Amino acid sequence: MFDNKTHKRVGTIVNNVNNYYLEQEEKERLLQASMSNKKPQKKIIQKQVYMQHLEKRLNEITAIGKEMRDIQANQTQSKQKEMVKQLQMETQIKDSKQQQKKLRLCKQFMQTGLCRNKDTCKYAHSIQTLDTEYFPQSWVNHFKRNMILNRPQSAVNLKSVSQITSPPKAVDNIFNFFYPSLSNEKKVTISPQTQIFTINQNKQNQQEQQLQQTPQVKNPSNSERIKQFLTRVQSAKIQKQNPKPIQDPNIDKVINQKGRTMLMEAVIQGNIEAVRNFLQLGANPNLTDWKGDNSIIHAIKKNFNDILGVILDTSQKYINLNNRFFTNKVTYLMMAAKLSQSDMVKTLLAAKADPNITDEANRTAIFYCIFNNDLESIYDLVEGGTNLTIVDDRKKTCVDYAFQRNQIDLINYLFSKGGALADTTQHHKIMFLAVQNNKLGLVYELIKRGNSPMSVDENGNNLMLLAIKHQYYDSAIELCQDYSLNNIITQNNKQGENCIFLSIKEQAYQLAKFFIRQAKSLDCVDNEGKTALIYAAESNQDDLVELVMQKDIQDINKQDKKMGTALIYAAKTENILSIEHILKCKQTVKAYLVDFYGKKARHYCQNKTAAKRIINRYMIDQGQLSESLIKGLLNFLLLQFLFIILNLRDIIKLIIIKEMEEEEDYLNKQMLFKIKTIPQHDSHDQKFKKVKQNQQQYQS
Repeated sequence: MFDNKTHKRVGTIVNNVNNYYLEQEEKERLLQASMSNKKPQKKIIQKQVYMQHLEKRLNEITAIGKEMRDIQANQTQSKQKEMVKQLQMETQIKDSKQQQKKLRLCKQFMQTGLCRNKDTCKYAHSIQTLDTEYFPQSWVNHFKRNMILNRPQSAVNLKSVSQITSPPKAVDNIFNFFYPSLSNEKKVTISPQTQIFTINQNKQNQQEQQLQQTPQVKNPSNSERIKQFLTRVQSAKIQKQNPKPIQDPNIDKVINQKGRTMLMEAVIQGNIEAVRNFLQLGANPNLTDWKGDNSIIHAIKKNFNDILGVILDTSQKYINLNNRFFTNKVTYLMMAAKLSQSDMVKTLLAAKADPNITDEANRTAIFYCIFNNDLESIYDLVEGGTNLTIVDDRKKTCVDYAFQRNQIDLINYLFSKGGALADTTQHHKIMFLAVQNNKLGLVYELIKRGNSPMSVDENGNNLMLLAIKHQYYDSAIELCQDYSLNNIITQNNKQGENCIFLSIKEQAYQLAKFFIRQAKSLDCVDNEGKTALIYAAESNQDDLVELVMQKDIQDINKQDKKMGTALIYAAKTENILSIEHILKCKQTVKAYLVDFYGKKARHYCQNKTAAKRIINRYMIDQGQLSESLIKGLLNFLLLQFLFIILNLRDIIKLIIIKEMEEEEDYLNKQMLFKIKTIPQHDSHDQKFKKVKQNQQQYQS
């Protein structure tokens, strides 16, 4: 079918065509009358062309109409599908809401008889639709009495409430009689006169039935009376020996709007004596309130361990400790574990609660103890027989969660009791963590399970390297000796460190000596190009240098990235013994090699030191003379020559001074004894003057 717009377009086109033909016919008539000589063929051709054009236009319009029809059909189909989907969703929502447990009555419906949500309401509109596991008769009677007393005045016009002894026959349930809106059945309208009549008639019928049912009893004889008396005595004796438990029918009565019993309120208040008395009267601890909590759950939440023990010991009802509650499907043991109540866990395990029951996430109680780091509960659960290999929904065991929290002591304990990771190929990670915390027992256990002692972590560190980094030197030696890890001693990590290099860096020289003796070869090099000999020479430890030189070294003259050799590093420390050990090598030491700074080994030694002399002698003996060494020798010889000359000069000085001192002594003696001079001694005075003059010249 066409739309309104297409109908209008087609109508206008047809009208225009008709008008056009009428106008042309009139023109033809006028032309024929006026001009009869013109040829009519041209008009016929024009008419044919116009008709063809018109047919094309009509075909286009019909095609547009078909497209519009298809579009409308698709739209209607899509709308129908959407409507069906919405209806399905609504029905599913209604079903889901109806499947939910209705644990309370709708207050709005009770008061007004109407509800906004109608069938989808969360709460029940009648007692019949309540979904409660336990619905005590005492609560029903209480509810009936309140409904009778609090009913509206317009419902029944009676003189007094005492007239109503039982509901009439016309109404099966008293709720349907006084509050018909609460029932799902049809409403029953009864006049007050008929109600009173039916009540009185019911009384008479009941009395007649009782009279018919009571049999006519004959007067018993004496023998029968004696027999009855004896049976009573025997029953009394049996009751004294095995007294029946006292039971109160109203002990499980709901006393508040939360659906709690007297036992629950006593547990919440922590009154142990009241709890014991209620249990002796036959109170049921398995009853739940409107939230689904029973008296045991209240005791666990309040952490009343004594009350829990009283409930488990003195309860007359059977208590299933392995029941699962709520949507999480949690047991009593899991609740106590979540709240990290170790005493509760002990009491429940002593009452033979199963620790291997899982919740909705497939987790046992020990998982929650690990989350809370409750070690006492963990030890109790393991001794109680928990399965440590259970895998939860995340594909992890309890050991996995302990490993995530780096609880190494707990991991060690769980592995000793048979625990394992969900992915056994990841056990080497625990082994590295155990070495870092010096737990060799756990390492040995994991190696027994098939893990290699030569495994390496992400940074290329083996077990011994990790022990050295955390300064557990004894454990590194034990691992090397127990598993003969001599091949790994010279294995470098990503930082270029091995056991020898790292022990020298950490100044653990005794450990370095142990690894040097155990290593098969010392041709390893770090990332900076340093060898074991260079590390030993740099550490200023001649013992290490001697041990390294006892091993077979391929190239003693190997240089690092700074072009330094072992001799250069030994010369920097000026340790004579280490220099001598290096120079005593069978290989020829190239003492003339230069480092990155253009210095040789002898240049790092101070002048006039034994270390420099040793290096110079070795270079002279090996013929490794250089220009600097030759210049140094020449300067040394010149200095020795000058020293000899200066020594001769000092000897001459001493001789002259001694002669002068002798002459002065002689003159002083003459003056003391006042010896008279003789003219012959004038020559002596002249000599004395000359000596003084010479002395002054010498001083100048």
